[in-house]
Parts: sequence; C-alpha cells; structure tokens
Amino acid sequence: MKKGINRVASAENSIPGIRRICLIGDPGCDGLGAATMSMFARALAFQPADLKFVLGDLVPFGLEQLYRNVQDVIDAVADTPVYALCGNHDTEYYSDYFGLRNYTLDAGNFLIIVLDNSKRRFSAEALALFDEAIRKNTHDKVMVYFHIPPPNVITGNSLAEENWKPFRDIYLPWKDRIGLFACGHVHAYFEDSIDGIPLVVTGGGGARIEFVHDSLDERSSRHHVVSVAHEGGMLRHAYEPLDNAVYDTELKDGRLVVMLEKALANEFAAHFKYRLMAEEAFAKYGPDNPSLAKLF
Repeated sequence: MKKGINRVASAENSIPGIRRICLIGDPGCDGLGAATMSMFARALAFQPADLKFVLGDLVPFGLEQLYRNVQDVIDAVADTPVYALCGNHDTEYYSDYFGLRNYTLDAGNFLIIVLDNSKRRFSAEALALFDEAIRKNTHDKVMVYFHIPPPNVITGNSLAEENWKPFRDIYLPWKDRIGLFACGHVHAYFEDSIDGIPLVVTGGGGARIEFVHDSLDERSSRHHVVSVAHEGGMLRHAYEPLDNAVYDTELKDGRLVVMLEKALANEFAAHFKYRLMAEEAFAKYGPDNPSLAKLF
C-alpha cells in the first residue's frame, strides 16, 4: 500500500496493520468546485485513521480530466492509503484510475468486501465475488461496502427489493459474520438495521447535503465522515462532523493552491455565464415564460 489512491489490480488484497478506517461518501457528484474540494480535503486529512475509503461518486460525470483532478487532490492531501468503490456518477474511466470494481481487503482481523451496485443492481461479477468471499471467509468480522443503499425505512432512494434479493439470498446464511453494511449515494447521514446487520449511509464527504426524512437528527444536515475501528474484537463506528476539522495543507502545498484557485475561477466564470444566460432568456421570453430564466 502507498499513501494516496491505490489502484486495485487484484480481486484479493492484503492491508496489514489497518485498524481504523475513515469512510468518505460522495465527494464529487455535485462538481469539483472550490467548496466541494475543500470539504473533501478535510475528509482526506481526518485523523485518526490508518486508511481512507471513498464510497463512490468521486466525479460528477465521466470526463477523464475530472478523474485526473480527483486523483491529484487525493494524492496531494491524503496521508494514508486511499481505496474507493464505483458510484453511479463514476462511469467511464473509473477502472483506468481506480481499478477493479469488485474486490476484497483483508486486514487480518477483519475483511472488507467491496461491491459494484452503481447501476442500481449488483453486477453478476459482484454477486459471484461476494458469494466466493463470504463462503471461504475465516474472519469473525466482515464489512461490506457498496454505493447505493438497500431498501430501508428512511429513504426510497435505494435499491428496489427485487434488485436487493439476489444479494440478500447469498448473505442470509452468513449474516452473523457481517458486522456492517456501509453505503453512500444519499447526501446525508443515517443508520438502520438490515436483517440485524447495522447499516450506515454516509454521503457527507463534499457534495451538497440534502433533506432526507423528518425523523433524522441534526447530524444528517452536516458534512461528515464515519470512522470505523476494530477494537476488542468488535467493529465500532462513529459519526465525525467536519465543521471544525483542522486542514491547512493547501497553505503548505503549492499544487493545492493552484487547484483551488483554478476551481474557484471556474466557479466564478460559470456563475457569470449563467447570469448572462438568465438575463438573455428573461429579456427574450420573460414576460411570457419567466420560469425559463429561472432555469439558469
């Protein structure tokens, strides 16, 4: 393993010495502007952690330059190894930059199984890998990471029951060994229990926070990460807000200053572009169709 992004080339990987993991959800699906990347940088710099894991949606869409930008930010900021999985925004070029979409990480005391359900169903490859990994697993504690949440009591922005069933049929006989399901996709924070297995949904690593459900507390409305630790033979997870996270790396790294200045300049340019488009639309169509101008 190396600091920064680790491109996955093997279905089975060893991560010896890892005890504490920082889960980061959905940093890039709203775009790679200065505010988004600054929050993502805070998440990447979060301590204590032995490894950072991004639960998908690293980019807003499949433009190769965006993958290069995210890779540069991760490699410049992260002081630990970083792994990732594929989100629904991570389509073209994902494998070129981050490698396999289905794989395992063996930490010695626990196993992480990473699966692709970015198309709102688990791929055949994902189901086959999971079936093999869970059957031959010798660990008492297993975590399963994927992007889109299972059917749950909080949000309908999840897998359909019929697309969850093939995966559920595989894990049910082994559910006592699974200590955590972790997902992103929803830009909030909540917990649930699926067949007695704890579910954590965390989408607060950079993208705009969204309202999900009246029952959720104030944690769901703040940017955050989730720390997961293997302690005393148990897997324990905790919500960690990023509001007061200390991050000053851009003051020390000239590359980050350039990246953030460029991102901010692009945001200003986009703002003025859309303002001009809105004024033009209103002048041309406003009296008859004012809602058209509001699109911009």
